Amino acid sequence: MHRLSQLYLEITNPAFTDSADYPTHCTELGKWRDELPESPTPLIALAAAHIDWAWQARGSGFAYTVSEEAWNLFHARIDEARKLLERAVKLGAQDGQAHRLQLLVGMAEGWPDDQMREVFDAGRKLDPAYFPLYEQMAVSLMPRWGGAPGDVERFAAEVAGLLPGDDGLAFFGLISHAIHCYECNDPTTILWGEYDRKLLAQSADVLAKRYSQSQGVVQFAALCSLVCQDHAVAQRIRPLVGKFDLNYKVFVWKYTHQEFLDWAAAETIPGGEESSFRAALAGCVDLSFADDSRYVWVGHQFGARSVTLMDAQTGKVELELPHPGGIVNRALFDNDRKLVLVAAWRGPLVGWMLFDLENLAEPITFSTKTNVDTIALNPKRRQVVWYERGMLRLLDLTTMERKTTDVKMPSASDLVFSPDGSRLAAGFGGRFFVLDSSTGTELFKLPGTFDSPWPKQICRKVLRFEEDGRILAIASSIYPTPQYALVRYSADGKQSETLLPDVGQGLTALSPDRRLLAIARATSPNSGPATNPNLGPCGIDIYDVAAGQRVKQLGGHWIPIGNLQFSADSKKLASIARMSDVIKIWSLEDLAINDSPAAPPAQQNGSATPMESGTR
Repeated sequence: MHRLSQLYLEITNPAFTDSADYPTHCTELGKWRDELPESPTPLIALAAAHIDWAWQARGSGFAYTVSEEAWNLFHARIDEARKLLERAVKLGAQDGQAHRLQLLVGMAEGWPDDQMREVFDAGRKLDPAYFPLYEQMAVSLMPRWGGAPGDVERFAAEVAGLLPGDDGLAFFGLISHAIHCYECNDPTTILWGEYDRKLLAQSADVLAKRYSQSQGVVQFAALCSLVCQDHAVAQRIRPLVGKFDLNYKVFVWKYTHQEFLDWAAAETIPGGEESSFRAALAGCVDLSFADDSRYVWVGHQFGARSVTLMDAQTGKVELELPHPGGIVNRALFDNDRKLVLVAAWRGPLVGWMLFDLENLAEPITFSTKTNVDTIALNPKRRQVVWYERGMLRLLDLTTMERKTTDVKMPSASDLVFSPDGSRLAAGFGGRFFVLDSSTGTELFKLPGTFDSPWPKQICRKVLRFEEDGRILAIASSIYPTPQYALVRYSADGKQSETLLPDVGQGLTALSPDRRLLAIARATSPNSGPATNPNLGPCGIDIYDVAAGQRVKQLGGHWIPIGNLQFSADSKKLASIARMSDVIKIWSLEDLAINDSPAAPPAQQNGSATPMESGTR
């Protein structure tokens, strides 16, 4: 804190004159003013006390909760403060505090922008190194005080150029720090605002060096390097970062602090992506491209919003949907019908919400008795299917008729509809059922761990139904060595054919045109930072299904990947790390892919392989 600002803060407090309240304190400060009638300093102190006294009358609640009597007291005391400050400036105030307090009065009285700027410029000319003046001007530009989105960020960039060298960068960083403290529970500006990312990273470097004794500032600088994804700056800041403390008002969640330490300790960060952006600071779930692959839907576990539509090139939010409270654990998107499905845990909502983007005012909210573990939306009918605690439930949104399938599943991490919505594959690695989606009746099982004896190939994950009902899936064989293959099951599940014989184990995604298979590889053992050797680079392999071979390797993320999604035209891939909220967009346009539909490699006998015999 600026020492002069600290002095004024102490003088403004009634304890400075041993007063029990502001009226007594103002009387005592009035004696000081009378003793030195030509000095601006007592007037500034008295004005500050009147401002605090005014806010004491108003209270900290929303404007509509303030009584008429309280408003009258507020405005009377603010008016007195304004007169005192005008007198102090006329007497020749020698520091920027009078002008800073005038900005506070201007915020209370709703002064126009040009008047606020005139006061700021006069104070800066008098006292160019007085940061509280800059901070107050920045706060007055926040949307909550009538500023437009981006005003604060543009002002910070201007300040960086007003002061020479590192001084400008330091003030840029301190402004962003002050705004972040205002927004701590919902850090909109630092994450999605219009700060110049290069300046923000440079200012973080300067802040950490200049204010290394202040953990609040140092940890904010660390956050800036994380938001900007500037690994070099983060490595320099990391030795200065101490233990997490909520009182610093920096990291929204404790694990973000640990994420920074691990990320900064990593020797290298994989690259090669077309673009990347930080989607959140508090956990992301599910992502999907919009119709236009420039934009990405992102689900958020915590915060003020459940889902955002983000510009993948700029990282800016284009649309946001409200958070139901608690923890969002799934967010699904239907671009064709403009629907977004969100599932939440731990209240206030335990259940799910369905948003219609063409009628956002009336989302459908459905409460469940227990947590929804996984959920799906029928692509053709208004039907929601979800799994909760051992039971698969089906709800027709048109009739609101509920059904519960008789199929007993201990878990269901995957729910996949056929393109026409008539069938549903439900289960988890090793146990998959194919059901009639209208009735919930079991049609057949895919080969799994419940079979006796075990089949040579076990269905581990259902990826997609084809239009003719055949099922594309990942299946594993155990003998003689474990292998993971892309297979196609017949429409009745009785036969299978191998499309890619050994793609290895990892998170998988199949492109909409079924030509490309993406595999996110597991982290290399002991390849992570010294603080956590279990973390390490996780790359992505791209296979051409028709060619039967790997055609591209992507750098991936510095830690395991939690989600992969192709764009609708199969020309881009989005990935997000499991313990990080950085989304990367990868271009696949350079891959030479035929226009013909994906076909399996030729089998020696020219036919599909019976499921009973198995394939490897």
